[in-house]
Amino acid sequence: MFANGALVALIEHRAGIDPAIGAQWSRVRTRLRKRFTTFLERDEIDPCSPLPRIVETLADALLIGASRLAGADRDRREQFITDHIAIAECLIGFTTERIAATESEDIP
Repeated sequence: MFANGALVALIEHRAGIDPAIGAQWSRVRTRLRKRFTTFLERDEIDPCSPLPRIVETLADALLIGASRLAGADRDRREQFITDHIAIAECLIGFTTERIAATESEDIP
């Protein structure tokens, strides 16, 4: 996503004026939202807002962040990803205890 961030911004703009590009871009955004939804439906969560609103917010933040940080250095992009994950965890209601329990389940 970051490797093509500037292209993401261009496609987003073009999608608003070209119906063919708009249709393709809509499919890309739908796939991204489905991925977030599939992940979030797997676990018990305590979201701060309806799930569709959270999914849309996370997808928008990821796409806009990738566009904005396309030319940024690796450390800045990694910080964005770390921050995005922390924000997502808060939005979907993961508590510190739940995150720690999930991480400990991943350790063999």
